[in-house]
Amino acid sequence: MRAYDAVTSTQRRLDDEDGTVWAYDEILLYVKDGYNQLCRRTKCLFDMHVIENVPQVGNWGTDLERYMAEQTPGMGLTDNRMHFTGEHERGASVGGLGGSTEGPTPGTSPLDGEHYEDFDIPVKVATGRLPDETVEVLRVTWDELALEPEQSASMRRMDIHYETREGGDPRHFVMDKDGLLTLRLVPPARGDADYATVDGSWGTMTYTDDSTVTVAGSWGILREVEGTFTAGGPHVTPTRQHPAAKNVVVELLRLGRSLDAHAFEISDASVKVAEFWAIHRALKRVGPGQDIKLAQHYLARFEMGVGRMSNRLKKVYEEKTLKMGGSGETDEPFGLGPPQLPFPYGPDTGGSR
Repeated sequence: MRAYDAVTSTQRRLDDEDGTVWAYDEILLYVKDGYNQLCRRTKCLFDMHVIENVPQVGNWGTDLERYMAEQTPGMGLTDNRMHFTGEHERGASVGGLGGSTEGPTPGTSPLDGEHYEDFDIPVKVATGRLPDETVEVLRVTWDELALEPEQSASMRRMDIHYETREGGDPRHFVMDKDGLLTLRLVPPARGDADYATVDGSWGTMTYTDDSTVTVAGSWGILREVEGTFTAGGPHVTPTRQHPAAKNVVVELLRLGRSLDAHAFEISDASVKVAEFWAIHRALKRVGPGQDIKLAQHYLARFEMGVGRMSNRLKKVYEEKTLKMGGSGETDEPFGLGPPQLPFPYGPDTGGSR
């Protein structure tokens, strides 16, 4: 379902299909808000994000530059900021107006990163930025080994120089000091993940040298790779494959992708819950059409939908096969039940004689 369908359905429920009282753009804003509220509270969307363990580069310095690059089709965008290029510039950057401690970032493109060792530039991956839609981090792995989460204070007690160590094999991660949605690896990774060579700078994957991949058909674009998880949603075509060896993978819960360019990533029945939130916001707004009592009714319906979805997700988790024989135990004994003493001995109270 697309945003247009949800907005028109909301207008129909409000009996305002021509947008006389509430404009289309206003209802769209409320639907987006309801979608985010639903995903944030139920934590229904799972995803995986890779912090590429390769020499880090940066081609943006401010959030505005990053936003403009995201809005420009074909604009390459790196995970890291570029505020200074060498460790000797750190003092000037921090001391300047609006200075930053992020860095250094010696290059602006992956091609630059390939020449770091030629100029004895240290190669390490200390931090990585998570997607803006991230709600909660479930697990972080390096080389398929789970890393231990730590607070910066406890990490400092273990190693006072943890932020300036040279690259190694990460064993911990910290998320409470380096900025919103910034994850720090301790010790930093070496930037030595073995990525396949990319032939060209744009387009979709059409061929792979991986001998374990079975090719179905003789033409067309690559749509699926068995044994891999499709990060960012189940649709569109793969553009890059991340190796599991010596790489950092973050398992997380996130919000849905922008409705301006993508469809809802939840079922149509769940979209109805987001519509209840939109109706609540519309009826609560001061002005024509305001109805506080009816707004409270739709808020209660939204809360009921959130509760049902949360319970459904909880039930799915409980049904995971954690041991042989099923998902749990029943209160009713099977067959004759556990052994019991003969009736003349009285009830078994669990004591000793």
